[in-house]
Amino acid sequence: MAGDQRETVPGGVGRRRVLRGLAALALPVPALPAVAAILPAAAVDEPVAAGLAGQLLIATADLTDPSFAEAVVYMMAHDEGGGVGLIVNQPGREVALAEIFAALGLDKAGVEGRITVYVGGPVEPGRPFLIHTPDMTMKESKPLPGGVVLTIDPTMLRAIGQGRGPAKHLFAFGYVGWDGGQLEGEIKRGDWFSIPSELSLIFAADPAQSWKRALERRPTAL
Repeated sequence: MAGDQRETVPGGVGRRRVLRGLAALALPVPALPAVAAILPAAAVDEPVAAGLAGQLLIATADLTDPSFAEAVVYMMAHDEGGGVGLIVNQPGREVALAEIFAALGLDKAGVEGRITVYVGGPVEPGRPFLIHTPDMTMKESKPLPGGVVLTIDPTMLRAIGQGRGPAKHLFAFGYVGWDGGQLEGEIKRGDWFSIPSELSLIFAADPAQSWKRALERRPTAL
């Protein structure tokens, strides 16, 4: 999960391992290095991916690490090489979009509206992610498993601020990552369980209730 000094503790795999063999998506942000999508190419090109991609990963009550306690994680990608997800129930403060643009080194002229900034995870906390429903897409938008779209074009943020963006969206900094076999070990240890994706949990109206709602959907042992 979160990264230690070596960035290899649970959910915070070493950056070199995460980026190995992954598809690069350019983010036109002069103040930041080019952003890799941290998604296997198959997850970018095909809505259906292997493993837990597109599902929700739910922290159990046994997982007490403060970065992940009561976390609901949307799995953007997962295969034998590892997994990448976003915590979708840790909203921060609501800020002016112009402030976001300025922080990212983008032209904030004419930028309107406000947006809630989520904590997507402890890995690379300066890396932005915008996921949303597929009712509005752009050329650079990428379909993800579970009916979710990832867009890195700042034009989408402008549209959201103007009230003409997608019906549901989530803007976050940082992510959660696992090396190959790491997540499987954490699930076996009892840290997590998975449930099918639900847009009402990914883009929850009341994120504070998402973990309890997800617990109610936990599969029962046969």
